[in-house]
Amino acid sequence: MQTRIVLTESEIPTHWYNVIADMPNPPAPYLGPDGNPVPPEAMLAIFPQALVMQEVSTERWIPIPDPVREACRYGDHRRCTAHTAWKKP
Repeated sequence: MQTRIVLTESEIPTHWYNVIADMPNPPAPYLGPDGNPVPPEAMLAIFPQALVMQEVSTERWIPIPDPVREACRYGDHRRCTAHTAWKKP
């Protein structure tokens, strides 16, 4: 089952809320196969820079990239639909 939430242009969020900013104990860093923390620079080999910056940010509000907002604005619901059905084991 899917739930579709249709927002007007003015209701489309401009920022993500980053819960890490409000956590008393931030999560441990990502670990590589060797068990050592992976620096953000190493993540750039497989992830886009904007994604890496979001993942390592401690800012409370992170701007939503314009291409993502554009997809929601122009009704590209494939990217903006919340899937509410969970797969049962």
